[in-house]
Amino acid sequence: ARIAVLREAYRKLYRQGLALQEALGALTALQREHADSHDDLARLLSFLAGSKRGIVRP
Repeated sequence: ARIAVLREAYRKLYRQGLALQEALGALTALQREHADSHDDLARLLSFLAGSKRGIVRP
């Protein structure tokens, strides 16, 4: 179940064409929905928030 949630997070971040702030909002909502993957998504959100140079997306 944790891997499925991380796959969904990847799709929201990289495949849905959302702006970064929209994607972060979607990931935060996903984190609230899936308590079992809270730590995994928190780590991803923390990384994204702490990035000084941004992330590479297609």
